[in-house]
Amino acid sequence: MLTLLLIENDDLVASYLNHLALGQEINLVETRDIWLGSFLARTLKPDAIAIHLEFQTLEVYKLIKLLKNHNISAQIPLFFISSEADSESQTIALNLGVDRTFVTPLKPSYLLAILHQKLASSGLPASTSY
Repeated sequence: MLTLLLIENDDLVASYLNHLALGQEINLVETRDIWLGSFLARTLKPDAIAIHLEFQTLEVYKLIKLLKNHNISAQIPLFFISSEADSESQTIALNLGVDRTFVTPLKPSYLLAILHQKLASSGLPASTSY
């Protein structure tokens, strides 16, 4: 089972991802606190991390940099979710080391395909029901 750490402060996006994880091989661990998320990333060592914190852009960039520079969390795939389709925030996140960027509203088939790909590459059994 894939463990996905979600660092999220938008109720709608969090609820959507929780619903999406149901019935999939995904254990979703969620926090709204950016620095608790940093701690959980290093202690839980999840299979992937998704970050979406509206109105905290600079803090998110600091978190991405911290996670990508820490020896425990540096290898964990990191996904950046943005509610703005501007290429500047996505470019900054990619330059800081995120593996993928997503723009809300999230497309479930695309998101699940990315997570399914992560499951397959880790050797874990993956659900094929999208």
